Amino acid sequence: MTKTKPSFVINKLFALCVLLVFGLAACDDDNDDVVDVNLDPELFGRWEHYDPAGNVEYAWEFNSDATATQFIYDDEYDWVDQEIDWLWEIENEQLKYYVENGVPQYRTYMIEDDMLFFWAEPIEDWSAPYFKVD
Repeated sequence: MTKTKPSFVINKLFALCVLLVFGLAACDDDNDDVVDVNLDPELFGRWEHYDPAGNVEYAWEFNSDATATQFIYDDEYDWVDQEIDWLWEIENEQLKYYVENGVPQYRTYMIEDDMLFFWAEPIEDWSAPYFKVD
């Protein structure tokens, strides 16, 4: 029967531990699509604001990945005049929307049934509604 040198066993155990530690550290959850911001799921989806004749004037689309798109239609309401991409989250109970490295905008909002209202500071009242589109 041969005896194993203690230092040989210790070196092998140390090498095994190092491999195990680095092997586990290299594992990634691959949760790149997980958003680490506070979102309001009630906002998810498309919201449209109509003029008195029933044409879409403005729209917002809020996504669960913390991106949003704002649509502004032309005067004839037949095509999108402006399409603006934003990042968004809820901060201090307000909608915060911004571009990366930009100055954020904050809007107080309220949802009632399928209607979204924004607080309009100039008139100190709620805006005309945006309606949820399925």
